[in-house]
Amino acid sequence: EAGARELAAMRVEMVAGLRALGLDVVDGAAPFVLFTVPDAELMRKHLESKGIAVRRCDTFVGLPGHHLRAAVRVEWPLLVDAMREVLP
Repeated sequence: EAGARELAAMRVEMVAGLRALGLDVVDGAAPFVLFTVPDAELMRKHLESKGIAVRRCDTFVGLPGHHLRAAVRVEWPLLVDAMREVLP
């Protein structure tokens, strides 16, 4: 129960960090965050070069190709910082 509360709080912080970049984030309570970026392929490659894994979502039925999915992790600030490097 304590772990679930910690994960939920971390998710709120991660969502706030992504929204601070100007990104649209899908509301939810899952242990991952679904968000949109202008160029998902470019962003995924950039993050991969930094050792950060995100899931592409163009293979999900009903989701356009500009969505990415990232797990909620304590290291989420590294994701936001790396994304800031390439976002306009």
